[in-house]
Amino acid sequence: MTRARLRSGPRGLTILAYHRIQDLADESRFAADPELISASVAEFRRQLSFLREHWNPIGLSSAMDAIERGRALPPRSVAITFDDGHLDNYTHAFPLLREMNVPATIFLSTLYIGSRDPFWFDRVSTLLFCAPAGTLRLPLADVTLQLSDVASRRAASDRLLSVLKRLADDRRRDALQELEALLGHHAAPAEAAPASALNWDQVREMTRHGIEFGSHTVTHPVLSMQTEERVRFELSQSRETIRRETGQSADLLAYPVGKTYTFNDRVVAIAKECGYRAALAYIDGVNDPSCADRFALKRIAVERYIPHPLFMARMTFPGIFV
Repeated sequence: MTRARLRSGPRGLTILAYHRIQDLADESRFAADPELISASVAEFRRQLSFLREHWNPIGLSSAMDAIERGRALPPRSVAITFDDGHLDNYTHAFPLLREMNVPATIFLSTLYIGSRDPFWFDRVSTLLFCAPAGTLRLPLADVTLQLSDVASRRAASDRLLSVLKRLADDRRRDALQELEALLGHHAAPAEAAPASALNWDQVREMTRHGIEFGSHTVTHPVLSMQTEERVRFELSQSRETIRRETGQSADLLAYPVGKTYTFNDRVVAIAKECGYRAALAYIDGVNDPSCADRFALKRIAVERYIPHPLFMARMTFPGIFV
């Protein structure tokens, strides 16, 4: 794929969605959710080198400034984003972003920042990975799981997370407590595990070096399943915390999970009331600045199993891979 060919890539704003950057030597021994690992360190370096050579990496706020003012974006504009606020965003991604002078936006679920508590969805995967083999019935989630080999545990985790993401917040938390009560003694206590999220000192250090931070809510619920009061708390509290800790405006939002069922007109209206200027979904595609819905911006998800030639192809011809 030559540089001349790459010049024919999509116009508009391409936003890449990452979660974690980590080397995964043996997935069968990895208790947390491997689906959250977007790339190895070496592959992330390779992706950044490609983007810096053939594309125009742009800060997301700068892109929003241009769109709001009706200015043209640079050709082949690409913005890099991370969801949740995982520790390896600092230990593995940040050094490469800084070395290559590539901007990025990290969306934080603020409850976990500086906490020993693992992200709730990661704890689900860990508990099922460490559980004894057999049938597991979870009445509060109304689901029965079969656990045997690693593949069955990954499948069980995917199924349970799919159910939990569609529950109202109170019921989801009750179901998580039920799961912890049933399986917690088979895994290391959550508070004894190594920190899995960023802390505020790391966030502030990255802020000083050009990394931007936005909201991914407080507790990472599916917003469309919550009460109006809860949505307003999740959006206002997370934004205020990030503003206080970083001094940034924190007026960009990424919806947790981000699929079409996770946000609606009510969520969008509250986000606007809370002062957000744009919100990102987790729906594949490229954004046309002339007509894009700024509260349903599309992103291309980066996955660890995508080989580099396919990464280049997805960037250049994204419509083929939707």
